[in-house]
Amino acid sequence: MSKDEALRNGVVRQDGGLGETEYCGYDYALRNEPAAHVNISTRLGVAVIFAAPTFRSPEGIGIGSSLAEVRSAYPGLQQSPNIFHTPVPGNANASYHFLLDQDRRVRQFSLAIRGQDCVN
Repeated sequence: MSKDEALRNGVVRQDGGLGETEYCGYDYALRNEPAAHVNISTRLGVAVIFAAPTFRSPEGIGIGSSLAEVRSAYPGLQQSPNIFHTPVPGNANASYHFLLDQDRRVRQFSLAIRGQDCVN
């Protein structure tokens, strides 16, 4: 969904956050959940949704879940230098990204479209 469609349809609202770059807008939040931040790519539209603390994936994973719980829910989980990631079950065009704290619990997670150009 493009930025204009997302704003027009009420999916996101401007949040006065970090602003925009040439490639991506960072000042959006889900309209009904302001704690969930949204990055909108100028090329791809809605590209990344950072979960609010109350969000859970359909598999029950959210902020505070342990690494063992994430691995159990997503057997294909892979580790990159800074994050863990896995394809979204049933959606080959999206992936979940998990950032863990020092206790190996999910500190932040996001849903990203394949090829997004907003975050590393």
